[in-house]
Amino acid sequence: MLFKHLIIYKNIKNFSRQLSTGTVAGLSCIVYAISHGALLFSRDENSFLSMGVTAALITAVVVALGSCFFKEKTFVMGTDTSVVAVMASSLLTVDILSMPGEIAQSTILAIFFSLAVVAALVFYLVEKFNLTNYVRYIPFSVMAGYLAATGWLICSAALKIISGLSLSMVGLESFMHNAVRPELYIGCLVAVLILGLSKKISSAILMPLVIILSTFAVQLFLNSAFCSDHVGVCTNRTWLFVLTEQSSWIPFWQFEFTNINFDALVHKLPSMLVVSFVALISILLKVAGLELIYKKEFDFNQTLRVHAGSSMVSGLFGGFVGGILPATTVLNRSGGGGLISLIVVAALCLLMLVGGSDFLTFIPRAALGGVILYLGLYMLKSWAWDQRKVLSKGELLEIGLILITVANFGYLAGFGMGMAIACISFVIACSKSPLISLQTDSSSFSSSVLRHEHQRQIIDNYGYQSLIFKLNGHIFFGSASNIELIFDESEKRNIINILLDFTDVIAIDRSAVSVFQRILRREKLSHIHFILFTVSTINTLFFL
Repeated sequence: MLFKHLIIYKNIKNFSRQLSTGTVAGLSCIVYAISHGALLFSRDENSFLSMGVTAALITAVVVALGSCFFKEKTFVMGTDTSVVAVMASSLLTVDILSMPGEIAQSTILAIFFSLAVVAALVFYLVEKFNLTNYVRYIPFSVMAGYLAATGWLICSAALKIISGLSLSMVGLESFMHNAVRPELYIGCLVAVLILGLSKKISSAILMPLVIILSTFAVQLFLNSAFCSDHVGVCTNRTWLFVLTEQSSWIPFWQFEFTNINFDALVHKLPSMLVVSFVALISILLKVAGLELIYKKEFDFNQTLRVHAGSSMVSGLFGGFVGGILPATTVLNRSGGGGLISLIVVAALCLLMLVGGSDFLTFIPRAALGGVILYLGLYMLKSWAWDQRKVLSKGELLEIGLILITVANFGYLAGFGMGMAIACISFVIACSKSPLISLQTDSSSFSSSVLRHEHQRQIIDNYGYQSLIFKLNGHIFFGSASNIELIFDESEKRNIINILLDFTDVIAIDRSAVSVFQRILRREKLSHIHFILFTVSTINTLFFL
């Protein structure tokens, strides 16, 4: 009987612990969802704000339930900052938001669903063909550049939410014309406060706390005697969100397909691939970071399967792509969370979804925008400023180039810049690797053929005139050009023969062949006999 009572006590204690942990984690997921919902339409004047919050909360509900399918039950998924920032900058552009109301709404929902399908397909293909390790081959500086640029976009969107400004020359000129913007200073203060206290208090607890306290402070300020005398500074439109319409929940099977602008949808497909790639990188980086915290390895393929399934379901219900929340996951783990806490997180997000739009009107722009600004500053600090201690000047330059490209020309251009930098970095690194494993001449390279003493004496005397190069690896234009430099010294010596051994060469591309052809055409080398050979099953000897 005593043993039975102990089991009941442990079960109750475990349930209460998971209930409390799930409540705190759920509040964190709600803050992320509401913040990201506002971030989605930061350039719009509130007409789609309710729609963005609704889609974000739907995503939070679905992916929180999807977290139950992880092998590690302490993982918590929610709306992802990087994904939302890229969506806002490349998918939900001015041409979409400027369409007539019903067409814009239907097109946006179709974009959400299409993005979920594309992302799920990308995750599934990467998992199916076991390509997760190949994704890791992307240079760290390029990934850091993407994430730092995402932080820049988040900061710009946060300032847009707070006071209608952006991180651009236009925004700077607007600020210079009117620097009296108390809401902007309060929002920046909120961001700096969270950034400073995040080292001592978990951001999963700190962000909801700051939003609640700043909401009460701003509401008291708006109802104070000071605002009665300064109506122009204390307008609700300046400090609070004013929703022009209430967004209704529209799942995929209730779409008005006749209102969808399919031309705009097709034109957004390349951007959807960019968002999917950023989501993939973000997932892998976060799981790799959690491996260090948990001190064990996780199955990346299983992680991608869960993300693919949750993204597809989220898109069907009107949401978008989600991702793992590292801070909330660590909070859930430290609090003893598990399957029950994940269900509590989903339930709280669902409750907020029912009355989320009304709740949003009480949150000050400065509070919500300050939280988003903190997220952006944190990403900039982590992926740009902190990297100065560990990366070389060249790698820091790569991060800066990607960041500047994204800030001025958009994320799609930054994506192209990053891929170009990755290719160039790869080519330069490979061209520096040693291509020649053996460099000698016939005088020092003993032969297995039995010869007369007189013939061996000739080889010893004139063997230095026959150079032997043993090549290895993959020969392409950059590495072949290094070989061409070696022959510059051969022109100054009395060389008769040059033997190139391709036995250990993995592959050679057409551009490298053209380099060898150019070497043979040089007049100063015209008297030299070039012998290119490889040892194969038929012992083929061939000449170029």
